[in-house]
Amino acid sequence: MNSSNSVTLKKVFENMSYPEAVEDFSCGNNWFKTLSGFEEYQVDEKNGTVLVSSLLELEYMMDNVVNANNCFPSKEKISFLLKLSKTIERNSRTICQIEAKSRGILMRDTQFQALPFLCESLVYFTSLANEKNDIKDVAVYVLCDDTFLGLLGPLIGAAVASGQRIVLQADSRIFPVLSFLIKLARELENCPQLMFTVTPYEYKIDRWVGNSLVKTLVVVDNFFKQKYAELYVPSNKNFVAMETSFRAPMVVFSDADLDSACETVIEAAWSYRSLLPWSVNQLIVQESVFELFLGKLKRRLNKVKVGTAIQKSVDIAVPKYVDKLIEVVAQAKKMGLEVYQNNPDSNTFQPTLIIGGKVFMNRVISEDCYAPVVQVLAFRSIAEGVALANNSRQGLAASVWTENIDTAEEVAEKLTVTNVWINTYGNFVPMASINFRKMSGVGHFGGREGYMEYLGGGNFDEKLTQEGHDINLESPLNDLKACQESWKRLSLLERYKVLSENIQCDSLARQFGNILNNNCTFASNQGHYTVKCIKEPRDVIMITNFGKECPHVNEVILSSLLLGNSVLIMKSKANASPDEILWPKNVPIKTYVLDELYHQSIVFQAAKHKEICAIGIVDDLRNISYSVRGMKKIFKIRKDWEITCAQSLSVIKTIWSTKQQTF
Repeated sequence: MNSSNSVTLKKVFENMSYPEAVEDFSCGNNWFKTLSGFEEYQVDEKNGTVLVSSLLELEYMMDNVVNANNCFPSKEKISFLLKLSKTIERNSRTICQIEAKSRGILMRDTQFQALPFLCESLVYFTSLANEKNDIKDVAVYVLCDDTFLGLLGPLIGAAVASGQRIVLQADSRIFPVLSFLIKLARELENCPQLMFTVTPYEYKIDRWVGNSLVKTLVVVDNFFKQKYAELYVPSNKNFVAMETSFRAPMVVFSDADLDSACETVIEAAWSYRSLLPWSVNQLIVQESVFELFLGKLKRRLNKVKVGTAIQKSVDIAVPKYVDKLIEVVAQAKKMGLEVYQNNPDSNTFQPTLIIGGKVFMNRVISEDCYAPVVQVLAFRSIAEGVALANNSRQGLAASVWTENIDTAEEVAEKLTVTNVWINTYGNFVPMASINFRKMSGVGHFGGREGYMEYLGGGNFDEKLTQEGHDINLESPLNDLKACQESWKRLSLLERYKVLSENIQCDSLARQFGNILNNNCTFASNQGHYTVKCIKEPRDVIMITNFGKECPHVNEVILSSLLLGNSVLIMKSKANASPDEILWPKNVPIKTYVLDELYHQSIVFQAAKHKEICAIGIVDDLRNISYSVRGMKKIFKIRKDWEITCAQSLSVIKTIWSTKQQTF
């Protein structure tokens, strides 16, 4: 073949057009046809948004739960969870198709991110299935459209293992996949006793709050919505929540593998339609490699193929909140910030970088901003990089990129988040609970701690009240701050020695032994990574004791201090004992004596205070409620406190690192 023919053939192949490869939705379409009141989906070609007709509202009948069979032995729980896991794996293709059509999530994102964690969590909770046969309580899950499907694993697993029925209150776009999962579950033996139910998302959440059958309430949503402004949960309910509107930072040091970090940014920022609470929206890059890394990232973004979930060969699907992008870009340009898009003149979604500007001054990306953009900032020192990453109410996750083990260890320790991924992103295992700092959520999803969330609480149907007197909590909290940081920096052994010099009791030594033996809750090799879970202090624990004296309150106080917390005790005059312990000055504990009529006001106000992380209540829990927006853990101190509320005294930090960088 001569050269002229070769050139001609080359041009022919270069100019050939190929039909767009699309995903097969045959299985998913069959399911949609079975949904009453549900019409076929259509796609808005301009931005790829999936348009959904409103679903037929389902009537919820609590009588179905009340009258259901109450017997569910542990052997049947184990069998059910194992069978459900296998059934979901067999139907994974249909589930992926449903998610792609209803929520616009790429099938591979569901296949490789959500479903493995869901199925593995169901299997894990078989190890925790208790011997309780009677099922009298109900766990209600309120799930918005932005919910990570994988969370269904620890939610279903914990409820079944602890012996609670499940009621799902689903938003319209996540409804199809949840209803399909319910169908799979109901086809299994023994599922009728669990009474999986989907209710309209518009069903008022406060109806669950006052329902005596509901023991556990889990909400995954954006708590900046107006409907949560006046929602109060009684303190004897098990309340677990995840804030969906926050996003996570990624910190890149000069010695990092920049090419790998660039590849990870694409996934971390825009996979799963940027819906995940750990999706990255802030990229913090060391100044010495800032321009080099930015150049690599821009070149990589130029090659990213954006499309919809119906297309087979796209890299990322058009994010859900793309409508906010124009507004954010205009605001950034007005502030003089550089905006990078591969094709700024295009009328379709473009992965967007907002470059420069100090995070303390730049309000383009607020913490409740849904715009799928990434802010790129420079830093010089480790301290500055950590400060930038911590400058947020988000306390769920951060990704750190460095080849230096010492740097990785230092940064992981200083980040005020509960999940740190070193040279990786988005890793979870069922054994390590997803928990929170700051305003990212309350309670635990998964792990043994997630199971224990379902063991506390109790039923009551009395009227909730919040009346009372205003209490100034600033003064006692300021007194604690003086020694809080130095106390946290002491080792567990050093804190024990300080306390033992002034306190002679068996419970101190016992609590020291318990914490020492359980300080690392989980450690294992997971594929190419090493994962380690360690306990960290929550910071400020408030304990109220306005009723009768509880013999276990001192155990909770000592355990809190040994873990590195500061403790604020509120007591009534009737409980003020003249032989109180004389605490050393360097121990962060304060006791304040008030009239009993202040009790309700204190709990109500403390739940809103940003400095207070958890509240332990010694006396009767009735007639006390708190705002869900405060994201505070409220727990009852009772005889079995080590089972029902010990996890409330600390947070668990999970650190992922490559095996070559184990520390």
